[in-house]
Amino acid sequence: MAITDPTPNFKLNRPVFDKRTWSDDFYENMAIIDTILATTIAVNNFEGVWQNSTIYSVGDTLVDELTSELYEALIAHTSSSVSISNTFATERANNPTFWKDVSASALSAAASATAAAASAVEAAAQVVLAEAQVTLCIAQVALAAVEVGLAEDQVTLAVANVSLTNADVISTGNDVTTTGADTVSTAADVISAAASAVAAAASAATVSIDVAVADKQGTLIVQNAADDGFNRLALGTSGQFLKSGGDDAIPVYSDFSASDQVVLAAQVFN
Repeated sequence: MAITDPTPNFKLNRPVFDKRTWSDDFYENMAIIDTILATTIAVNNFEGVWQNSTIYSVGDTLVDELTSELYEALIAHTSSSVSISNTFATERANNPTFWKDVSASALSAAASATAAAASAVEAAAQVVLAEAQVTLCIAQVALAAVEVGLAEDQVTLAVANVSLTNADVISTGNDVTTTGADTVSTAADVISAAASAVAAAASAATVSIDVAVADKQGTLIVQNAADDGFNRLALGTSGQFLKSGGDDAIPVYSDFSASDQVVLAAQVFN
């Protein structure tokens, strides 16, 4: 950096004092410093350095050039001549009620201004963070919406599967053939065919049959008279056939008689 380059932060001039117009650079520096201080330090009615034989009003603030302290005028007055008070300190000693030291107040105000600026920066950072969090929330909501859409597709698929399953249910409630009279008689033996019923309805009711009652080969299970369960049908003797007792009656094994003869077409039962 050349010696004539301005300062890096506030661009203050670096006067070359063997230059005839160096005072111009100095005056520009004073203007820059004055502006910066005015925007960072709040000092009311600032009148610069104390001077002799000068009129001051209540509230005027001045600098003691020897101590660099700030003082505020409490009483309107004209400062003494140089023959009486050649320094501001002497003037204050001669007139102790004229001035009040406000250096501490000015420093406190400057500290408050700095703290306020820092708070503003922090608040701005928090706003940026909040906006980022809102953006993240929006992204999460969008993701949730995508997941909901996927779930809806899965539900639709499940409904389609249920519809297919329902279509695959074959109701066989009416597929019951009563064959109580289906008896074929010959001279040597009697062939008895038991009535078989297959009931499968597409309903929520389920029936539990205790298979323990069917403990012998050829055992038949029938609904009891109370219609609340199933019982084992008593076995007949060899040569008997199963005979229906009519509507709402339990069939029984019976001996063959002439009144029981029927003519049957050839039929295969599955």
